[in-house]
Amino acid sequence: MSEPPFPRRLLVFAPSVDGGIPHYTHHQAQELARRGVDVVVLTGKHNPWRQTNYRQVRALTAVGPGSSILNKALRVINHVWIHYQLFWWILRLRPSAVLFEANTEFYAALWSWPHLLLNRLGLTYVMTLHDPVRGLWFGPKWFSRLSLWSAYRLLRGGLIHGDPPKGAYLPPWLQVESVPHGLFDHMAAASAPYDLRERLGIAREAFVVLSFGHIADRKNQHLLVEAVARIPGAALVIAGPQMSRRNRPPQFYRDQAASLGCADRVHVIDRFIPDEEAAAFFAACDIVALTYDSGFVSQSGVIQIAAQWDRPVIASSGAGPLQETVEGNGIGIFVEPDSSEAIERGLRQLMTDKTDRSAGYAAFRQNASWEANVDGLLRLMDRVRRR
Repeated sequence: MSEPPFPRRLLVFAPSVDGGIPHYTHHQAQELARRGVDVVVLTGKHNPWRQTNYRQVRALTAVGPGSSILNKALRVINHVWIHYQLFWWILRLRPSAVLFEANTEFYAALWSWPHLLLNRLGLTYVMTLHDPVRGLWFGPKWFSRLSLWSAYRLLRGGLIHGDPPKGAYLPPWLQVESVPHGLFDHMAAASAPYDLRERLGIAREAFVVLSFGHIADRKNQHLLVEAVARIPGAALVIAGPQMSRRNRPPQFYRDQAASLGCADRVHVIDRFIPDEEAAAFFAACDIVALTYDSGFVSQSGVIQIAAQWDRPVIASSGAGPLQETVEGNGIGIFVEPDSSEAIERGLRQLMTDKTDRSAGYAAFRQNASWEANVDGLLRLMDRVRRR
């Protein structure tokens, strides 16, 4: 008799509020459900997806933004609490495996113990390691190290995107499978709802650079402003919400552009951009900027969106999957990280470069599929079960 399919029921722990991770989780869950897996996504009321072919349990609590000491304390308490909520739903739903949608070791010394027990009893835990390089992010070093160890100790497997970067935390007991980051092709399904250049007063002949997603220090957006200031005819659109209060506020970039004399060419739209508006931004731009600092060694979900419009990218980061994607597929140029001069040279090159990159993007779209992503996840599940 053949073995029953595994996992028969998969519980996906999906607490992310915004950004690319909820999109990733949704598309992956859709493909799993299409394969016949009983997928249950444990999420919160904030989840943007309503019509799905998989089940959702919108039970996870959340704490709104705020910088007060009380609000910060409530966020820590809630982060610990939702992992105990996960424990309760595991007991209630009895899945054959649990998938964490992203790295979640924060404060694990306080919440991991019931999950470690379930792991010892045979429950399979796996995680999508969007960023396999982990640091000491919070609290005393001993507490941070204990949290990192205990969160990974309960895992049997992890998905990564590309070869493990230098400094990746991949313990010897962890089975690892490399999979492509699937495309966010739903954003390209609709036409642009408005003309962004007309709305912002950008000339038709201007060369528009788009930095899309969270406004975050690690994206080196201040270096983009410096580079654009030195290039006549170039305009920069920074679009997205501030990542956190630890990052430079949107007004910083407006003030910087004013001080450099290019305020009329730098446009900062500091709000969440809903999916139905994304087409307006990518249709209006000439290139997409992914100018991460040298400490970033992960993949960017924005490149999956840019692929839908064949927009070349200018990218920088530490050695990792972003560099492999850009250079391996010929979909843009990769420059030295943390250098406005390198960004400027790259922008000038792309302004005059007439290379047809459509074939590279077509190949990239073919390889970066959710089918291939889920194939790898199911292979990983099978490996950890047999081990």
